[in-house]
Amino acid sequence: MFATASDRLTSGQIGGAHRLFDVDGGHLCEKALVDLQLGAAVLGRLGPIVVDDPFSVAGPGLTEGILQFLEQRADFEPLILGFNKLVVVPADEREL
Repeated sequence: MFATASDRLTSGQIGGAHRLFDVDGGHLCEKALVDLQLGAAVLGRLGPIVVDDPFSVAGPGLTEGILQFLEQRADFEPLILGFNKLVVVPADEREL
């Protein structure tokens, strides 16, 4: 755990090759996009990113951030959506 906003963290501070990254932060597009990019930077080869509150009517910026991330990162794809969670995985993992 880090006692700071995620947009102030770097992948170097967090370290790498994590097995899972959970995004449960700001619902503004910019914050969501930074969180997703940070998650992608610190995951191990097959690690998923779990996003809380995807496609929420109360936070449309989060949806925009998710869509921008998926557009920018063709190496990640959505895998599961349900129970107020979205699981995004490296495209290689979907082949397993």
